[in-house]
Amino acid sequence: MSRDRPELLGVSRKYFPLTTGLVADVPALNFCSFFRLAPGAEVLEHRHRHRNLIFHLVLDDLDGDDCMITCGGQSRRTSRRGDWVLFDYSQPHSSFNRTTRSRINIILDFTPDQCVLDRRDSVAVKSPGVVS
Repeated sequence: MSRDRPELLGVSRKYFPLTTGLVADVPALNFCSFFRLAPGAEVLEHRHRHRNLIFHLVLDDLDGDDCMITCGGQSRRTSRRGDWVLFDYSQPHSSFNRTTRSRINIILDFTPDQCVLDRRDSVAVKSPGVVS
C-alpha cells in the first residue's frame, strides 16, 4: 500500500482488508508492505537516500534464531513472531536469514519529521528490551 500510488489501494483493500483498515489512518505513513526473506538469503549492507524510519514486524516463527537485521552496528533477532525493529534507513543496514523457512514480515515506512519521537535519540535500531 502506498499513498503515492492510489490505484493500488483498491487491490490492497480487496486482498488485505483487515491490514488496510488497521494502517489507513496511521499518521506519517508513506507505505506499508509485506516482505519475504527466503531461507539462506542476505540483503547486503546498503542505505537509502531519504531519512525515513522503517518498522519491520515478524509475522511467523522461524525454525531457529539465525535471522537478523543490523543497522548502525546493532543487530536484532528477527526470527520469532512479534520480533520487531525500527530504524532510520538512511543509515547503513543489512539483513540475513540463515534458517530453513522464509521470514515474512510487514513493513511500515514513516516520515520522521511527522512522527512523535524523541529527537535526541540517535540509536538506529530499536527492539523490545533495548533501552537507549
